[in-house]
Amino acid sequence: MIKLSDFTDGIPFSFMRKQKNKKAKKTKKRSRSPSRKRKNTRRTKRKPIKVPPRGVIIRKKGKLYKSDGKRLTLIE
Repeated sequence: MIKLSDFTDGIPFSFMRKQKNKKAKKTKKRSRSPSRKRKNTRRTKRKPIKVPPRGVIIRKKGKLYKSDGKRLTLIE
C-alpha cells in the first residue's frame, strides 16, 4: 500500500479518491425477494375416461373387461 509520505511534490487527486472510497460506508445488502413466476397452464384439455354403464362387456387389447358403472374389471 502506498503511504502519503511517498509523494514529495503533492498528493494526486486519484490517490485521494481511492482513499475516500476505502473509508466510505458500504450500503446494507438486501435480500432479493423471489420472482413472481406465471403459473404454467395446461394447453390441451384432458379428456375424461369414459366408463360405460353397468353390465357392459368391452374388448380392449384382446382382453375382455366388464363394467360396473365406475370402473372396468378384467374377465378371465
